[in-house]
This record gives sequence, structure tokens and C-alpha cells, in this order.
Amino acid sequence: MPVLIAMLSGCLTSRQPLFCWLRFATVMILLSLQAFAPARAVEVRFEPVAPDVFAFVGETGGRSWSNEGLNANIGLVVTSQGAILIDSGATAQSAKKIHAAARTVTSQPVKWVINTGGQDHRWIGNSYFQSQGILTIAHAAARSDMMARGGDHLAALKATLKERAEGTMISLPESG
Repeated sequence: MPVLIAMLSGCLTSRQPLFCWLRFATVMILLSLQAFAPARAVEVRFEPVAPDVFAFVGETGGRSWSNEGLNANIGLVVTSQGAILIDSGATAQSAKKIHAAARTVTSQPVKWVINTGGQDHRWIGNSYFQSQGILTIAHAAARSDMMARGGDHLAALKATLKERAEGTMISLPESG
């Protein structure tokens, strides 16, 4: 915004006011067109960290509609017995994206999801993975935190993510 104010004030003192106003109008039109641009979906892509270890590095800001609540890092460890996913994401839709991304880096099926804590982006995607027959696991202390705050977390996610949270429900880890 300060740049636009500087540009506008520069037009008032410009020796070529018509050119300046046209440039200012063009910038304003381009900025307003961004409001009508189609929303982009978050692309979940696992990057290699070490042999058979991968990470998706989420945004560092807060949960938002544009980041789909994926503002956490998600891990993937591939073993000869199957793949282990570290955290399940904030929604059923993001969990489905995480699962699809895992399939692009390994032919091993995801067999376990380990929830590392009670924050929503660590476990509220569990229902998707459980529907796929994948075991979800968490520490007992994390599980009690999930039980205590899960309803509030889901309500806040639904308010923020709107349609991107459809199909999401509370599903505690099966083991822990």
C-alpha cells in the first residue's frame, strides 16, 4: 500500500501526468484482477531429506483458507514393511492430498500414521487414513489433549477453511 501512495503522490507532481496516471491505473487494474483469479490449491510434495526419509514443509503462518490448514511439516519414512506418515494434516481433504503425495515417492503403502501432538494439523486428518485401513497412533498425553480440544479445533478449522474442511470429523488415534 505505501508503494501505491507514493506512486499516486508522484503523479501529482509529475512532468508527464498523463503517463503517470495511466501507469497508476494499469497497476490498480492488475491488482483488482487478482481478486478474480481462481483459488490455487495447496500442492503437497514430499522432498527427500535422507534415504527413505521425506518431508513436506508447510507454511509458517497461521492456518488459512489459502494454505488449507497445512501450516505444519509432515514426515514420511519408508521401510521394507510399509511407510510411516508423521502427522495426518488438518482436514480429510488435506489428508487425501498427503496420501497421494506419499504415493508419488514410494510404492510402499502407508501403514501407520503417528500423530506427534494435539494440534489440529497434526491429527484431524486421521478419519481419512482410518477409512483407508491405516493405523493411527499417538502418545497417551497427546490423545487426552485431542479429546479435550478437538471439538474447538474442528469448529475453528471449519470456520476458517469453509468448504475445504468438508468431510472432516474428529477421529482419535486408535492406539496410544
